[in-house]
Amino acid sequence: MASTRTITKSSRNVYIATSPRPHLSSDRPSGIVYFWATLGIGIIALLINNVVRWSLSDDFVRSDPGPDPYPYLFILRGTEALSCAIFVLLGTHTLILPWLRTGAPSLDGKLFLGGVSASTLDILFAVFQPTWAMNAHGLAYGSWARSIPLFPGPGAHKVPWGLLWCLPAYIWLGVGAAIFGCALLDALHRAFPRLSTMAAYAVVQAAYYAIFAALATFWNRHQVYTYVSAPRALTAWHGQVHQLPLYEPFLIGLYCWGYTWLRRSRDAAGRCAVDREVDGLQIGGFGREVLSALAVCGWAAVVTVVAYMIPFSWLSMLGDGHPVLPSFLQQGIWCGQPGGPLCPGQMLAVMREKVV
Repeated sequence: MASTRTITKSSRNVYIATSPRPHLSSDRPSGIVYFWATLGIGIIALLINNVVRWSLSDDFVRSDPGPDPYPYLFILRGTEALSCAIFVLLGTHTLILPWLRTGAPSLDGKLFLGGVSASTLDILFAVFQPTWAMNAHGLAYGSWARSIPLFPGPGAHKVPWGLLWCLPAYIWLGVGAAIFGCALLDALHRAFPRLSTMAAYAVVQAAYYAIFAALATFWNRHQVYTYVSAPRALTAWHGQVHQLPLYEPFLIGLYCWGYTWLRRSRDAAGRCAVDREVDGLQIGGFGREVLSALAVCGWAAVVTVVAYMIPFSWLSMLGDGHPVLPSFLQQGIWCGQPGGPLCPGQMLAVMREKVV
């Protein structure tokens, strides 16, 4: 309907007043939950594709550790046992028990499911060249790299992805770290009421860095896994089998931070930043919970790719640290070893030297 117009004259000015433009309704949903749920559908579909195609393929074979002796097998077995125990503990207390008690998964349970679904993205660490060298003495059957459409990394299907410690790591670094991080944030705000939100998160990130740097150093020293393609300027013990890229614990911390922030955004109804609108949708209770879980899985996938995989792969392409590895760490390491081709990052370094 056309607005009315009133003209008022004064000695110097003419004022034109019109009826105000109607405001858009603040109750209109943004639809953000559908965006995240769509990403969740994508990661679940990729997970199913990878598991089915990998388990039925010729790539699903027991990894061969080779002839070199490994003196720290008890460390590897202890890591696998402890990781599985944490996986079961977190699964029971975040997913199963709350679901049985309320009839719906809690936000922590959805974060658990998000970590499981995001684990199918883990092989992206070898998308261009080897970066992680994993111990073939662990329970491993290669990887699902060749099950992912358009995956370019040759040899990545031979990476001995540790089923008993890699998958649990996505849980204790996800929902486990979120529970710890939220508790630490609460403690910081109680102790320092005037501490800003960003300062509190910086303290949490520093805690994540310190914890994972200590764990990574321990595991590297005992060859549970190690890193290759590490840039000299950003790597401790560069060129050694136990070298540690100093940015890696920071990126792990960002992954943990993503889960922590989402859990921190939880309201009294148990909804978070990605699914808060779901209760206002004209769908049944079961449909709302499915949509909510998918949205959280979508968030977990984006955090995995943006916080870790993209920056880690980029920095690894600048890496020149390729130590000679024992046979049990060489599975899937198709370049950078004696008698093998140069890795793409090494070839880029040669080209940079030649181009004037």
